[in-house]
Parts: sequence; C-alpha cells; structure tokens
Amino acid sequence: MKRAAERGLEVACVVLMGQKEPDSSSLDNASLLRDYLPVLAGFKGVFEFPWLGLGADDSGQIDVNVKKVEKVLMQIYEACCLRSLSVSEVSNQPSG
Repeated sequence: MKRAAERGLEVACVVLMGQKEPDSSSLDNASLLRDYLPVLAGFKGVFEFPWLGLGADDSGQIDVNVKKVEKVLMQIYEACCLRSLSVSEVSNQPSG
C-alpha cells in the first residue's frame, strides 16, 4: 500500500479473496489490514469476497454465486460511488 502511494497511485480498496480451506492466519487478515494500513486519501476499506467454489465458472451456478457475492459487491459499489460523488461535489464547488 505504501509503495502504491509513493508512486502516486490511489488505492480505492483492498479485496481479499475467500479460500476453499482458509488457514488460521487468514481469519484475521481483514481486521489486521484495517488496523495497520497507512492512512490513504480516498481509501474506502477492506472487503472480503467469498469463496465461490471450484465450479464458479459453471453457468448453472450463476444464481447461487450471485447470492454469495451480492452483499460484498454492493458494499464495494457503494464505497466507490460515494467516493466518486464526494470528488465531483468538491470539484463543483465555487471557488473563493
């Protein structure tokens, strides 16, 4: 994260991908990232994307997978939309 900021890149969020069999260290990854990430302007958070399974690309699984991911996708979408709105609102404010 720090390296991205040093390069002038803006980091909007971090998305952690779920694992089939998470090990004990992965249980705290999201909270550790939230606690120890440097403060970055415009950063909207850490999101955990669920494990979709080995057959995630099976078209018959679309409905099941949509149910698994819709909550986290909505959270990411809302964070990015709010981020965009706040940037445009600031840029549209009259100066002086």
